[in-house]
Amino acid sequence: MKYPLRKLFLLVLLACCNIGWAQELDINVTVNGERVQTQEQQVFTDLQNAMEKFLLSQEWTTDTFEEFERIKSNIQVTLNSNTDINNQVYEANVQIQSLRPVYGTDYETPVMNYLDNKWLFSYRPSDPMIFSENTYSTELTSLMAYYSYLILALDYDTFSPKGGTPFYERALNIANYSQQSGGRGWDQLGDKRDRVFLIRDLTNPLFEPFREALYEYHRLGMDKFEENPDEARKVILSALRKIEQVRDAVPISITIDMFFDTKAPELINVFSQGDKTVIAEAVQLMIKLNPTNANKFRKLL
Repeated sequence: MKYPLRKLFLLVLLACCNIGWAQELDINVTVNGERVQTQEQQVFTDLQNAMEKFLLSQEWTTDTFEEFERIKSNIQVTLNSNTDINNQVYEANVQIQSLRPVYGTDYETPVMNYLDNKWLFSYRPSDPMIFSENTYSTELTSLMAYYSYLILALDYDTFSPKGGTPFYERALNIANYSQQSGGRGWDQLGDKRDRVFLIRDLTNPLFEPFREALYEYHRLGMDKFEENPDEARKVILSALRKIEQVRDAVPISITIDMFFDTKAPELINVFSQGDKTVIAEAVQLMIKLNPTNANKFRKLL
């Protein structure tokens, strides 16, 4: 089980911190309503507070998290001009991010950085936000629960091989019943870049090497980097080779794209020094896997 591993890791990392019970997520929500033509600015603050309260009041796992163990994450909601405050209809682009501490350092590595531009939900301040794992309640609560489980799953995968499995399954369950609601971004049009394909990837056996790579990259690579950077780079290169296996099997994948959206700046930093042979192989591999950043990767040579 992954959680004791994570707990031991963080206890060693932050042994001097004060202990206190808390929820799993240390999450910050921001709502930007600058594009919306309205004088009712307070509703944006109300929405922000309601979302944050909902996310922090749920018990997403059966594990006990102490305050310093909470997963740092951000949800940045940018409301679009099509938002209709009078009819309580909100349309938004939403950036979801999460971070993980790196052993022996004060550095936090990004684990998730994903832009979902298909949020469409209703919100009325007087309505309570209620969530049931197996029942569709509202679009907004389903979206928040889906991403909460995804944040947890990815984080757990970085601490033990495929440790996030139960949380991927819960996110998939939410996606499956949300499809029936007809909401945007739940795969009505078969868009392979929407949130349903993301969770389908992560629960697909073809993506097991990708999930193994998450563990190798973080626990065996980044967590060992301070101790032995040359060996850590080789481990990270090995993790990239596993991702290559998946890319070869599934050429179009929002999941691998998300990985490089999250990790490209860090990978450039990791391979900015070290053995030239390792750097050259890493650059060749990264260009293949993420051609969008090819020019940036070539500068490492």
